[in-house]
Amino acid sequence: MIFNKAIILSWLILFTSACTTTHHGALENDSAKSQVQKRDYESRVFDTKDKMRIMQSVVATLQDLNFVINKADVELGIVSAVKYEHNREYKMTVLVRARGTSQIVVRANASVGSAAIEDPQAFQNFFKSLSQAMFLDAKEI
Repeated sequence: MIFNKAIILSWLILFTSACTTTHHGALENDSAKSQVQKRDYESRVFDTKDKMRIMQSVVATLQDLNFVINKADVELGIVSAVKYEHNREYKMTVLVRARGTSQIVVRANASVGSAAIEDPQAFQNFFKSLSQAMFLDAKEI
């Protein structure tokens, strides 16, 4: 009788841990998928190799959106900025990196206070403004 209880207990432990492992794997896949989706809406690729022009457009766009630039480093390809609106602190960091020999990837992340902004529309608005600034700059308007 004790032997049967030990076997049943062993099977329960094995079954429970197998289910836990499988469920954990599913969570990792969901997390990886959401990270890919997040990276997708936080990033844009521009067909240019002019990193300086992109950096200048990022700074101009952030200033147009009422951000104050904290740091801009062309060599590192980083721009960080902050703005205060409605008693809230908004922070934005933009990374500018070469991709291959003829493209630049711009990736932005933003937060309100200590909470990350995860609304794709906020990033779409930023990239729309950045694209317009680059267009106007190219046309020298």
